[in-house]
Amino acid sequence: MLKRILLGAFVTALIMAGTKYVDSTPTGKDIERVIFAGLQRLFPAFSSDLPIIVVDMSKIPRGKDQVTSREALKQTLTAIVAQKPAAVGVDLDFSPSTNDWQSPDDPKFFKYCLQLREESKVPIYLGVGRGMGSPARDWLGLEEYKTMAAALRAEEDTMRLPQWIQSKDTNDRLPLMSAALASNIGRAHKDLATRMSHTVPVFTSREDHVEVRGENDVPFGSSLVNYSRLPQIQREASFMLDPKAIAESGQIFRDKVVLIGDVTDSESHDHFNVPGHNETIPGVFLIASATYTLAIEPLYEPNPITRLVVDLLISILIFGGIEFLRFHYVNKVEGTRFEKKKGQFIVILIALIWAFGLFLVIGLNIFWFDFPFVTLAIVLHPKAEELFHGLWKNLRGKTVSKGKAHSTE
Repeated sequence: MLKRILLGAFVTALIMAGTKYVDSTPTGKDIERVIFAGLQRLFPAFSSDLPIIVVDMSKIPRGKDQVTSREALKQTLTAIVAQKPAAVGVDLDFSPSTNDWQSPDDPKFFKYCLQLREESKVPIYLGVGRGMGSPARDWLGLEEYKTMAAALRAEEDTMRLPQWIQSKDTNDRLPLMSAALASNIGRAHKDLATRMSHTVPVFTSREDHVEVRGENDVPFGSSLVNYSRLPQIQREASFMLDPKAIAESGQIFRDKVVLIGDVTDSESHDHFNVPGHNETIPGVFLIASATYTLAIEPLYEPNPITRLVVDLLISILIFGGIEFLRFHYVNKVEGTRFEKKKGQFIVILIALIWAFGLFLVIGLNIFWFDFPFVTLAIVLHPKAEELFHGLWKNLRGKTVSKGKAHSTE
């Protein structure tokens, strides 16, 4: 019996280790994205009071080198700020190039935005792309403008986005546009979920395992992005740019976060694939979805220790349950009742795990991506144990046979 228990423990450990390995591979990450896309469909796709509105800036005139007119942008921005929004962000890279400003009007425009922010008390954020890995004084060209800077950053895997960027050579932290805007929206986090898990692994110091991406910038605080409201954000995008039309808009911008960007996405490099959506989306909608996530409906992930503990507990439950059934129905009662009860136990265990996993998502916004892999481990366990038990018997039989043959000689 002891050998059988040791064999069962070995098989359980081997299968769980195998599923964890698959989870860490590119194939496992692809499976995780499919699971993530499917689970997001459980969330409502509509909110009666969406706190963010996207304004299309594709019709704003462009001048030399296709640089967006700062004067036209200033007029639109001024009209929107007059409607008393919670905050305004501009999805445009204002970082100076290595040689000069993007536009000769940039210093004047930045100074105007700073003054407008101080007078209106409405936070204004200007996008930083090229200068993300630079010290704070270079984000928008001068030290005095750094408080308006917000990074325009997207990962190849759009399941998660960082909350801020830090240069590897300085301690200056540049918030992403989504995080900067979200900080101005009243949050509605689920308290229980917040206590049970962490939203983002924020690092307070340099860590060896943090991957440096790009030339000089490191992303921190990666968080899952909730795309359940993406279709609504796209439908409710505003195309008003004229100051008069904005003034007569019925205060649709009041107390909302306003994100100004190009919804037509004429630049092909600004297309992004997101989980659960077949068509690529403009980057402005990626920022809007991340803003909504951080402020209103954040998604959580169990930390690594919690995931390990849960996996170990389930492993013990699988092994202990099967061994209990074997002891009760094999050692005490002869016949095939053990196989039947084992099958029932596995079905019930899978149902409970899926119910638990779905409850975490629907009830607490916690995404425990391990439960499909755990399900696979449960299904494989009986067959794997039978296989190893057969191999052990064959190996033992051959060893005994050789021993007898040797003694006969």
